[in-house]
Amino acid sequence: MFFAGIVVALWINHLALGITVFCIVFLILYSSFFKRMLGFISNILIGLSIGTIPLFSEATIFQTVSLKSLSFVFFPTCMIAGNVLKDVVGLEGDVKAGCPTLAATRGINTAIKVGALFFLLFIIATPFPYIVGAVSFAYLVPIALLDSILFYVVLSLFRKSNVRNVNRQLTVTPMFMILFLIALAAGAFL
Repeated sequence: MFFAGIVVALWINHLALGITVFCIVFLILYSSFFKRMLGFISNILIGLSIGTIPLFSEATIFQTVSLKSLSFVFFPTCMIAGNVLKDVVGLEGDVKAGCPTLAATRGINTAIKVGALFFLLFIIATPFPYIVGAVSFAYLVPIALLDSILFYVVLSLFRKSNVRNVNRQLTVTPMFMILFLIALAAGAFL
């Protein structure tokens, strides 16, 4: 799959190729080294790698990376939060595997609070694409709904810092992605 990705990126342009190669090298290093050695930093790194999606998209279409695509670099904060919270749920397996996750090294309560804070960062940053003109006003309606639901999740995580509540809140997270995609589509086409 990596080879196919490189071949396709070669046909697109050099910037897309560079982003693709960077992501491939990162994913290889992540799965063979970062995940087991860096703990919470690995959550941040995997989140940042997901942040290359808007950069790759703009590089593919416009052969450049601008402030518009950079305004979406907040998106990984939501992924980082989700990964930290998934580590809370998978704590037993991570401890057996020797993965120094935040939950394993600092405790469940700390990991839940950090996950909630990253969700909060996401909420704070969601207006940036509109502010820089990357999307239209229509983006703000679904984003406001998404932010409201996510804010409820944050409050719930701060009130009940336990594995059961994390599990319950993580079942809502697929809705975030759907609402985010709706917001992007609305902002781009309306």
